[in-house]
Amino acid sequence: MRGDGNEVAEWFWFRLGDLLTAPHRAEEWTAEGGEHRLVHYYEAEGRTIWGVTGWIVHDLLERLGTG
Repeated sequence: MRGDGNEVAEWFWFRLGDLLTAPHRAEEWTAEGGEHRLVHYYEAEGRTIWGVTGWIVHDLLERLGTG
């Protein structure tokens, strides 16, 4: 796979079990125009998953009933 170097630092894989037990935190950010957004962070295998990917992971875990 090839990603946009401006958007993606690296490609990597996690087992679902690792994401299920990954430490999670959320921070509220204020976007331009004053809109508030909740940004999710997951720490797994020495990496931080956040931004759109963190939101996707959070949504997946909630749909699985584990988030």
